[in-house]
Amino acid sequence: MKTYTQPEKLIVAIAPVGISGVIGAFIFGIGMQLGGACGCGTLYTIGSGNYTMIITLITFCLGSFCASISQDLWSGLPQIPPIVLGETIGWKNAVIVQLIIFFFLAIIVGIWTKNSPTSPKNSSWRNFLYNPWSIFTGGIILGLLNWLTLVISGQPWRITWGFALWMAKIAMFLGWNPSSSKFWDGDPALSSSVLADTTSILIPNSQLVYLKSIYGHDAFLTDSIEVNKLVINFLHQL
Repeated sequence: MKTYTQPEKLIVAIAPVGISGVIGAFIFGIGMQLGGACGCGTLYTIGSGNYTMIITLITFCLGSFCASISQDLWSGLPQIPPIVLGETIGWKNAVIVQLIIFFFLAIIVGIWTKNSPTSPKNSSWRNFLYNPWSIFTGGIILGLLNWLTLVISGQPWRITWGFALWMAKIAMFLGWNPSSSKFWDGDPALSSSVLADTTSILIPNSQLVYLKSIYGHDAFLTDSIEVNKLVINFLHQL
């Protein structure tokens, strides 16, 4: 696996495609059907109050961690060397090629959703806020959120790394030695707080703070003076 840090604040991992990816995709598909959601969907469902999905989250964490400590097994399977378009045809040409592909995909999706019987016919703001979005609209918003994530954290949107890290920290608490794993040996993420990991907490250098207030869970709305003090204190530490 190759890691690029150019420009400085961006971290991009390039990995080969092989049998391990095919097996992983197959297992992921089965797990997604049995669990009822992917990584993002699991967190979203738990956040909306469906706590039975915690079982899916636990197994997700276990599976991610097991895959990381058995990396030698998977990396030893047949694979095709990674192809980096930026190195093959130049970074500017790579961007142009991908934008052209995305443009035609957007046209196809737009035509498909327009002719779909479930596609909303009213494009008012009320319809946008209260009714399901079209695939085209959802794709644009996801693209913008991915870009925003890249700008804020310096890396693409990723979820399952957080699952593996959480399980690794639990395993360490139970006595597991990270030096026994080639994947985890020397990883600084294990020695720092989970709140310092941009996959777990999107905003870099985030901190967990407590606000003592008589207003309970509505304190962040009513006790604005104390909230402002906490925010200003955090900004001064950056």
